[in-house]
Amino acid sequence: MPKTSFRKNSDSPLYTVFRFQNSSNSFYEQYFKSTHWYKHLRVVSNSGARHDRMSIANDDFEEIPLPYPIPGEQQKIADCLSSIDDLITAQAKKIESLKDHKKGLMQQLFPVDN
Repeated sequence: MPKTSFRKNSDSPLYTVFRFQNSSNSFYEQYFKSTHWYKHLRVVSNSGARHDRMSIANDDFEEIPLPYPIPGEQQKIADCLSSIDDLITAQAKKIESLKDHKKGLMQQLFPVDN
């Protein structure tokens, strides 16, 4: 498992800042976008008045099970997932453009009288 270092944010007790040493941040960025690590969080966390907010102790956070493929494999995985993110973003832009085009066509079909 990668070594993590923790530093408390002095402005708020709600946030802990951490970084991975000697590993690909983009791999773990993609990992934390997933839901695979939530199961551990649900088991070790305490929830408050709101069901969607959890509190986790530093020791429990440090024990989150993390996959640790070799660095080359991490990079391949991160690159693949990032390229998929890029494709999704491009398709979302295309959809917005088509919606704008449709709106223009609809305005031509049903002009507003002034």
